[in-house]
Amino acid sequence: MNAEGWKRIELKGDIPKEGWGLRGCLLNDKFYVFTGRQMDYSSNFELRSIDVKTGDCEQIELNLNLDSRYVYSVFSHKDTIYLFGGSTEANILKHNTVTKKTELVNTNLQECFFDATVINYKESVYIFGGAQTQGGGYTNKIHKFNFESDEWVELETQGDPPSPRVSAIIVKACRSNIGKQNGFICFGGKNENGEREQGTYFFDIEKNIWETYEINGTPPHVRTGHSGFYHERTEKFYIMDGWNGNSPFQDLHTFDIDQRSWEKIKTGNKPEPRVSSAYFWDNENEKYYIFGGYVSGSKYLNDFWCWDLSLPLIVKELNELPRYYGVGSADQIDPEDLIEESSFFKFRVSNGKTNNQEKLIDTMSNFSNTTQTLLMYYFYTGIINNISLFKENLDSIKKFAKNFEFPHLLNILNQEENCFTKSVDKLKTDLIKFYDEESSKDFTIIVDEVEILVHKDILIAFSELYRDMFYTIDEEENTVKEASKRKPKSIKALIEFFYTRDIIDMEFDIAVDLLDAVQYYGLNINSPITSLNIKKLKTTMDLKLKESILKKAKDLNLTELLDYYNY
Repeated sequence: MNAEGWKRIELKGDIPKEGWGLRGCLLNDKFYVFTGRQMDYSSNFELRSIDVKTGDCEQIELNLNLDSRYVYSVFSHKDTIYLFGGSTEANILKHNTVTKKTELVNTNLQECFFDATVINYKESVYIFGGAQTQGGGYTNKIHKFNFESDEWVELETQGDPPSPRVSAIIVKACRSNIGKQNGFICFGGKNENGEREQGTYFFDIEKNIWETYEINGTPPHVRTGHSGFYHERTEKFYIMDGWNGNSPFQDLHTFDIDQRSWEKIKTGNKPEPRVSSAYFWDNENEKYYIFGGYVSGSKYLNDFWCWDLSLPLIVKELNELPRYYGVGSADQIDPEDLIEESSFFKFRVSNGKTNNQEKLIDTMSNFSNTTQTLLMYYFYTGIINNISLFKENLDSIKKFAKNFEFPHLLNILNQEENCFTKSVDKLKTDLIKFYDEESSKDFTIIVDEVEILVHKDILIAFSELYRDMFYTIDEEENTVKEASKRKPKSIKALIEFFYTRDIIDMEFDIAVDLLDAVQYYGLNINSPITSLNIKKLKTTMDLKLKESILKKAKDLNLTELLDYYNY
């Protein structure tokens, strides 16, 4: 596997200072950074925000002098940022990002929990480990925070916990092979003797039980000050960077929680190695943010990076097809049924050789239901989320990919570099070829007596409106009269975009028509079609541009278009 998708975000304005012991969190597209220790080992306590879309930075006035604190814990709840503990104090700083109100609140804990690890889980926050004072008193306790009372509750745990430690990494996770067991994974850290700890642990949050994992593969070297996150879609735990006692690591590892197996990943265009950074995992958008940190000697950083692990929009949209057909549901659908029902599945598995279909289906039927489901999703989207789920079938799947001439699938199974990008590129190419395959188009849209042929699968994948319609009409229905008042050429342009992600002859009135269609047809507002419309409207200073267009741009929050015309 290769770590593609890293991007440096250029910062401007009141950029946060470099340092170590940094902490941060994300709220409403803003990454909030609390500064740590400076190069001269002084602490200059500040809070600054970074707009993750624009890179604009702003200093937040707190009107509090907390310069003596560092290596604290930061978390958020609703619109409020919380800072707890650190080098000297056990109270909590609360800053409301909406009202701008800041206050210090005393808690029921006397210990400052220096260099502890904090975890957001559902509507609660947990803190693990840390030193009860800056000088010592290391702990392996877990406390849960009550947002109503601003108090901590110590959990009574069982099992085999990690040793007392500071500077560990602990993230929420889920074990799917035992019925979606929720909890935390813990790795690394340093004990009171200054020794860096090995071992991978799981904490069952429902039962409050610790478990030590018997590990497959080669685990990362022991370390402190590392960062990481749990990726729900692939069910993998990532760690990176950290300190080995002399210098930071420049590596990236992933842990498959079901297989209990560590794997080292090629780093690609990864940020410079560092330790004790501010980082945050945006689970909803599948993006990982990291700011600053310490390198070595007198070198500190204040750069800002984003690692985008989300699926491309086109893949997310095509994911709707297997869901529509019930792939992976309790009543496992047969690939042979999809050959009969789904034109896009039939097109993708044929690989240009229709005589192979029967043999291909027979071969797939010998695999487990899980493997069949993964393969069927692959043929729709070109993506396999978790190769380890193939388990003992992996060699057979590779043979399958080779025999039926699916080199892109073989690249994924062999975890070749850039295989993700190449698979998405092939998917886009195949959609364009599918657009030209007139004989397999199985649905007709009638607009002002004009018939527009299309594949039913394409409407299901890319339009929420049509997808909902197909859930309600008879399967035999193959014609619909367009209910909207849009012109035939606008609907043709929309259909063309579904296949090609482009509109060759984008006229002004089509752009105006389709800007409104984004909401009507249930399209993703971030779809490239919105950019196409904006580009056309910005380059066509036409008198037809009326107040209604600007209103629609405002409704959709299309600031790029609003700023262009509101000069």
